[in-house]
Amino acid sequence: MFWVRLFASVLLWVLNTATSSATTAVSAHMPVIEITQAEEAISPTLPLLSDRWKAISLPAYWTRPMDTPLQVYWVRAKFKLSEVPESGLALYIARNYNGGNFYLNGMRVAGLKPAGEADYIRWRRPAMIELPYAFLTKGENELLMQSSFRGGNSGMTPWFVGQTEDLQGRFESSFFVAHTIPRMVMAYCIVGGLFMLWFWWKRRDEVLYGLIGMGSLFWVLRMQSFVFESGALEWRSTIRFFLYMGTAGFMVCALLVILRMSQLRMPRLEKFTISYAMIGPFIYLFAKQPVEFFLDRFWLAGLLIILFGAVLMLNWQVWRKRTGELLGVALVVNMAMVMAINDWLIQTGLLPFDIPTVSHFVAPMLLTVIFGVIISRFIELLNTNETLNRELIDRLAVREAELNLQYKEQNQIEQRRVTLEERARIMQDMHDGLGSQLLSSLVMVERSEVSKTEVIGILRDALDDLRLAIDAFSPEGAELLPALGNLRFRMQGRFKAAHVPLTWTMVNVPDTFSLPATATLPILRVLQESLTNILKHSHATEARVYVTTRTPPLALVIEIYDNGKGFDTRLTPTRGRGLTNLQKRANRIGGQLDVDSSSRGTHITLTVPLTSRENTTTEALKKNEDVPKVNFR
Repeated sequence: MFWVRLFASVLLWVLNTATSSATTAVSAHMPVIEITQAEEAISPTLPLLSDRWKAISLPAYWTRPMDTPLQVYWVRAKFKLSEVPESGLALYIARNYNGGNFYLNGMRVAGLKPAGEADYIRWRRPAMIELPYAFLTKGENELLMQSSFRGGNSGMTPWFVGQTEDLQGRFESSFFVAHTIPRMVMAYCIVGGLFMLWFWWKRRDEVLYGLIGMGSLFWVLRMQSFVFESGALEWRSTIRFFLYMGTAGFMVCALLVILRMSQLRMPRLEKFTISYAMIGPFIYLFAKQPVEFFLDRFWLAGLLIILFGAVLMLNWQVWRKRTGELLGVALVVNMAMVMAINDWLIQTGLLPFDIPTVSHFVAPMLLTVIFGVIISRFIELLNTNETLNRELIDRLAVREAELNLQYKEQNQIEQRRVTLEERARIMQDMHDGLGSQLLSSLVMVERSEVSKTEVIGILRDALDDLRLAIDAFSPEGAELLPALGNLRFRMQGRFKAAHVPLTWTMVNVPDTFSLPATATLPILRVLQESLTNILKHSHATEARVYVTTRTPPLALVIEIYDNGKGFDTRLTPTRGRGLTNLQKRANRIGGQLDVDSSSRGTHITLTVPLTSRENTTTEALKKNEDVPKVNFR
C-alpha cells in the first residue's frame, strides 16, 4: 500500500525535522550503517553451532501462540569498519518490543529489561546504545542481543550503527513520537473528554458532545498500554481487557458521532455495533483459551469494516450538502480511518514493522475538530446576536421615532381638546355667572327697581367676574399663585371699602402646583364667591384666608373664615344655589368642600388633592406639622 507508506514517511519526516536538525545530518567521517540482515536462534544459552541459527530480515514481525511458554532467543548481526572512529559509535533501534541485553564483540554494553517469569515487557520506546571505542575492531564486528518472549505479537525494526551525533536526532524524534506523544495525547483526551462531558451536562440536548467526551475517555483507556510498558505478569490480562474495552467503546462512540454528523438515524445498525463491540472484551474476559490472535485480526477487522461503512455514508452526506463544518469533520474522520487501518495492518504483519504507528492521533484529531466546531458555532452565535441586537436597536429606534411622533400628535390633540373644553367651560361659567348677573341687572334697571348705587355694585361684581375669567383663561392662569395674587388684590380693595379687615396668610406653599389647568378657575370661583358672600350677607367685622399644603395625603388647603352672624347650612339648599354651586365646583376638580357655620362665624375649607409638588423638599413636608396654624375661634 503505497499511499500508507507515503503518509507514514511524510509524518515521520516532519517530526524528525521539527525536533532536531541532526536527523538529516551525515557524518563527515563515517556513514550510518543500516543492518537489515541478521540471524535468530531460540536457546536457553548462546548457540555455538552455526546450524542453530536461522537467517531473518529486519524489520521482523513475529506472531506466536498465546500459550507459548517463556523462551530465550538470540539475534546476531555483523557490520564492518574500515577504520575505528575515535569518538566511538552507537546502536539505534526504533522499536524492539521485547527489549534485551546487547553485546559488542562478546562484551555486554547495555540493554532494556526483557520479560521474566513474573513480569511482562512491552517496550514502546526506541533504544540508543553506546558502542565503546575499546570494544570496536577494524574489520568485522558482531552485535548480539539476548531477549525473551511469550506468546503474542512482537517485532523489531532494522538496526543502525553510526556515530552518536548522526543518530541522536533519529533517537530523539522517535522517542518523542513513541513515548512522549502518547502521554500528551492521553492528557489531552482526559482534559478534552471531561470538558465535552461537562458541556453535554450543561446542554443535555447536545448528545454529540457527550459521545465525543465518552469516546475520548475510552481512548485514554485504550492507550494505557503505552504508559504501562512493564509490570507484574498478573496484571497483563487486566491491562489487555482495558485495551479491548477502550477500543470497543471508542469505536461505538465514533460510529454514533459519524451517524449524527451525517444526520442519519439507523437504530438497528447502532444496536448491532454496540453488541458486536462488547463481544470482544467479554470474550477475552471469559475465554478459557488465549484469544488475542482472533481479537486482534478478526474482531478488530469487523469493527473497522463497520466504521468504514459509516465513513462512506458521511462522505456521501458531505457530497450532498457541501457544508464547511461537515467537510472538516469528514476530512478528519477519513484521516483517522487511514491511520487505524495502517496500524491494524502493521499489527497483523501485513505491513512492514518499521512503518510508524499513528493511530494514537485519532482521538486528539477528532477532539480538535469538534473544539473547532464549538468555537465556530460560538463565534457564529456571537455574530448572530450582534446582528440581531443591531436590528433590534434599529427597529426600536424606528418604533421610538414613530411613538414620539404619535405622542406629539396625541399631545397636540389632547392640548386642543383641553383648550376647547376649558374655553367652553369658561364660556359656560361666564354665561351662567356674568351673563345671568348682567341680565338680572338689566331687568331691574328697566323696571326702575334699583338705585344708582346698587347698579354700580352690580356692575362692579360683573366686572370682577369678567376679570376672574380672563385671569383663568390667560396662559398664566394655569399657575394658581399669580391668579390668587390677582384675586387678593381686587378683593382687598372691596374689603377695605367695606371697612372689613382681610387677613391673607400663605404657609408652606410651593412656587408651582401639580394642578391641571382646569382646576384654577373653580378654585378662584369658590374663593371669590365665599369672600363676596362675607361682604354681602355675614355682617362680619373681620375675615381671614389661610392657604397651605399638607401631607399625607398631599393636598392644597384653602380656609376662609369670618366672624359674622352665620347661617343654617341645612336650610341653604332650599334658599338658594350659592352653597350648592360651591360644592359642585369643588367636586368638579376632585376636591372637598366643608362648611362650618354658627352664630360666631363661618368657616369654609376647600381641600384639593395634589399628585406631587415641585420645588418642595421632603424636609419641608416633614416640617409641615410644625407650621403654625391660624386659630379661627
